[in-house]
Amino acid sequence: MSNTKPVKETDTNLRGIATDKESSSHEPNLKGTFIAVMGIGVIIVVSWFGVWSLFLSR
Repeated sequence: MSNTKPVKETDTNLRGIATDKESSSHEPNLKGTFIAVMGIGVIIVVSWFGVWSLFLSR
């Protein structure tokens, strides 16, 4: 048997920095962010259609 240590698998993040795959498997929960972005998008679309309908009615 050889006396070599097992090599950890590494992955690179967006900046090219090597990270352990074990630590990169934990991703933050972005459900709240997604809901907030969709809510802001709905507000923008509804506002745009409101202004557009006001423009058409005049």
